[in-house]
Amino acid sequence: MSKGKDDTNLLSVLEQVKTGAMNPKRIPKEIQTGLVGLLIDQGLHIPEIAKILKCSDRTVQRHKAELLAQLALDPNPDLARQLSGRLIQIAEQVMANLRRIGRDKATPAASRIDAEANIFQVMAKLVEKLQSLGYLPLNQGLALDASLRDGPIDVSHIIAEVTTLRTVSSKCLAPEDPARKDLEKLDDAINPKQGGKKRGRATKKL
Repeated sequence: MSKGKDDTNLLSVLEQVKTGAMNPKRIPKEIQTGLVGLLIDQGLHIPEIAKILKCSDRTVQRHKAELLAQLALDPNPDLARQLSGRLIQIAEQVMANLRRIGRDKATPAASRIDAEANIFQVMAKLVEKLQSLGYLPLNQGLALDASLRDGPIDVSHIIAEVTTLRTVSSKCLAPEDPARKDLEKLDDAINPKQGGKKRGRATKKL
C-alpha cells in the first residue's frame, strides 16, 4: 500500500473519530500511532491529540516516541561523508555565484560589498559545520577527509579562501566579533608561522 493511500485511510479514520462514528479506543495500535503522527503534522499539541483520541497524554507520548523510533537512522559514516561533500559543493557554487556578482561592473558598489560579506558568511558557516562533523579540526590544522566526494578536495583552495576571508573579516567585522575571532584561529592553525604577523598587519590597517 502506498503512502498516499495510507494517508487517505488515516484521514478517513480521523474524520470518523472526530464525528463520533468510531471509538478511538477500539482502533488497532498501529492505526492509533498513525493518527498521532497525522495530528502532529497538523500542528496539534499532545493534550489536544489526547482529547481527540480519548487517551492520556502519556499514551500520545508513547505513540510519538514510536514514530520517532521508526524514523531514526542508524549511524552511517558513508552518509555523513556524502552529505558533507554535497555541503561543500553547494557552498562552492553559492560562493562562485557571489563572486560573479562582485566582479560584474554593472553591480552597484554597495552590492559588491554585500557579496564579499556574504561569501565570508557562507565560508564561515561551512567551516563551522565541517568542524562540528570532525572534518576540519580547529586546533589541529586542516584535516579534510579526501573521501568526502568523488574528486579530490582542493585543500589549497580552501586554505586560500580562509586567508582571504580573514582579510575581509578585518574590514567588515568588529575585532570582538566571534566569527572574526574563529576565523583568525583557523587561519593561525593553517598558517601557524604567519598567523601572528598577518593579524598585526590587519590590525594596523584598521
